Amino acid sequence: MQNVRTENRDGVLVVTIDRPKVLNALNAETVEEIYHAFASAYDDATVKAVILTGGGEKAFVAGADINELAQKTPITGKETSERGQFILDYIERFPKIVIAAINGFALGGGCEIALACHIRIASEKAHIGLRPRSTRAKALRAHSRPLRRACAAAADRKSSRPRV
Repeated sequence: MQNVRTENRDGVLVVTIDRPKVLNALNAETVEEIYHAFASAYDDATVKAVILTGGGEKAFVAGADINELAQKTPITGKETSERGQFILDYIERFPKIVIAAINGFALGGGCEIALACHIRIASEKAHIGLRPRSTRAKALRAHSRPLRRACAAAADRKSSRPRV
């Protein structure tokens, strides 16, 4: 694999999307390499959990590789999008815990990958954003009211003043 590195650390497979010169932007090759990393971990009894992160200092995944997208036709663009959605669903339904270690920009497809993971941990450098019409943005909005209540309740517990 050229764009994705894997390392098994005591039962935790660390999958690093490693295209830092383009902020780990997703091209077709990288998406397939991510799939293969997860597919090989699926039946590997030594892998108990997966951490997905981005290489370099600036980005988890900055989204789609715009240079590659510009060369696609409407038909090949749709095929690429459908393949990406399949892989996001595969990660979301993965039988082992998947943790997104968000270490910088997680935009568009990068945010969708993070949302597909079971747990998300963001560094102070994380910047997370999603197009409002994406499938996962709609799902997030559907669940946002309970999420806001939970966040408010957690903030209340940390506050020294009771909330009325």
